[in-house]
Amino acid sequence: MKKIISLLTLAVLFFNSVSAQDYNSLGGTIGIINLKARVQYEHGLSNRSTVGTQLTYYFVNWTGPKLEVFGRLYSKKNGIEEGFFIQGKLGYGNLSVLDEDIFYTETKRWSTMGFGLAPGWKFMFSDKLGIETLLGLHFYSSPNYPINGYDDFYEELGEDVGWFITTGLPIDFQLKLIYRL
Repeated sequence: MKKIISLLTLAVLFFNSVSAQDYNSLGGTIGIINLKARVQYEHGLSNRSTVGTQLTYYFVNWTGPKLEVFGRLYSKKNGIEEGFFIQGKLGYGNLSVLDEDIFYTETKRWSTMGFGLAPGWKFMFSDKLGIETLLGLHFYSSPNYPINGYDDFYEELGEDVGWFITTGLPIDFQLKLIYRL
């Protein structure tokens, strides 16, 4: 967890050092379907583009942190403060084994990596407060650790199916509260 926090801090410092715009925002949400918390930092690069980072922590199933770095391109009409955008992202997660008592795994944690693309919309209620929503696709690698010390096709298939209908669901829907710094 210390490594994830250090990477997040370095990403924020990097984004602040490459600024051409005076725009920064923090966002956050709590996901209720697959319980998770998200914190997002976005930093302006130009009058149409931003970069940012998002830390998601999952509390059920495969628990643990996932860090994503994203870039956005906003429509010309509204600039970067609100309006339509398209977002691309890359991510890495370090998650727990689903249930080590059932699967008898040799490891307690595993890594997932992925990418995504989503259109979205940001709406500001005031100079400081707004909401942001996006709906797109993202793909993350499924669990890849040996179960019971050997490869059991059916147990691994069952875990992969569970992954893709919960934490690893390819549909990326987010609704966040945004605060402009």
